[in-house]
Amino acid sequence: MTSPILRVLLGLGIVLVVAGLIVEVRGWISGARSVNRRQKTLRLSSGALMIAILAMILLGDQSVRAYHPLAAVVYWTLCLVFAAGLVVLALLDLKEVALKYGEQKKRNLEELARRARSGTDAE
Repeated sequence: MTSPILRVLLGLGIVLVVAGLIVEVRGWISGARSVNRRQKTLRLSSGALMIAILAMILLGDQSVRAYHPLAAVVYWTLCLVFAAGLVVLALLDLKEVALKYGEQKKRNLEELARRARSGTDAE
């Protein structure tokens, strides 16, 4: 049986992930966060997967014990697959952030070079 403290922590984790998703979506709506469609999809999927994993951990111990031991193995394997999927989604989002950072850095360097050239031409 899951301890009460663990249940509270898992429930708090779910609430925090939902709150994080709400803050993220509000940032997109207000324009404060500049993310592309793929990043939005990755982040929403990651949040949903994290909630599913936390809920499975929270409910798993009680719900699976009543069934056949093979059901428990399948259940926890599915939870592990979800966790691996979450890592993959995080890496894909990291790749998108790195690409966006590279593009911004390139634009900044081009702007700096343009300003340097125009400053030299004025003298």
